Amino acid sequence: MDLEFHRLDLRYESLRIRHPTRERRLLASLSDVGQLLPIAVVPGGGDDTDHVVIDGFARVRALKQLREDTVRAVVWEMTELEALLLSRSMRSAEGDTSLEQSWLLAELQQTFGLDQQELARRFDRSTSWVSRRLALIKELPECIHLEIRQGLIAPHAAAKYLVPLARANRVHCERLARAIAKNGFSTRDVGRIYASWRDGSAASRERLMADPALFLRVHQSATEPSENLPLNPRDGVLKEIGFITNATRRLKKHLCSKGPRLELTAVDHEDLLSGLRFASGEIRSSVESLLKLQLEGEQRAGSEYTDGDPRAA
Repeated sequence: MDLEFHRLDLRYESLRIRHPTRERRLLASLSDVGQLLPIAVVPGGGDDTDHVVIDGFARVRALKQLREDTVRAVVWEMTELEALLLSRSMRSAEGDTSLEQSWLLAELQQTFGLDQQELARRFDRSTSWVSRRLALIKELPECIHLEIRQGLIAPHAAAKYLVPLARANRVHCERLARAIAKNGFSTRDVGRIYASWRDGSAASRERLMADPALFLRVHQSATEPSENLPLNPRDGVLKEIGFITNATRRLKKHLCSKGPRLELTAVDHEDLLSGLRFASGEIRSSVESLLKLQLEGEQRAGSEYTDGDPRAA
């Protein structure tokens, strides 16, 4: 049957993540050959002309963009609860993300009053699995859930990196989420940022979250010449220090060149100073790590000496 858009209830649209690339392909296909697959709806609880959409939200959005008047639909003669569970089982091949699972569980709990034991039975999972999924709702701020639904943040990056970051520092998590949505960081990029935040000091964490994009640019430029590091850790460290020394010499040469004058705007100056401050902080952190290793070595040597072998010390 064909339904006009005003007859559709899209209350469950927020349970699914948007995928901009797929939706662009879908829009092109609908424009070229028209709608091939109907959306799935169930009869609404009120007026007989209302229908609740269960599956096909991307098709509805695309057809609206194409200024169509109607959408082809198939009516499932069952309750909304049964339809939501059936739709999920039909999508099992492509697999829901953990966040989509958590949104659906929360919706079933709040709307239909299912407790965790009943949800576990319906999903053929343990109650602890249900509890962990429901916890994801509370651990991430709602603004981040919204950006994930809109396809601005990859769900895997959110579950793997933003969730533990939110547990440790909610403010930094929100800052990083805004940077991801603005710059389109990949999951690998987010992993690099999170690893640096996790291992850094309080000061380095503040610098990192002030400009995550700058960190990635510095990280990329620092790792490009290090493709063939020696297997010996000591030689690897010495080689990296050589790269830093040569890079600083080249930088000084650019800044102190007697050739054509370096023309910089105020924004350029601020960007360069931010980059140098960040690099300087990373160097200081490396020096602190080396001093820590030195201290640990001295302590081990002292311990060996007290054990009665002064030559080993």
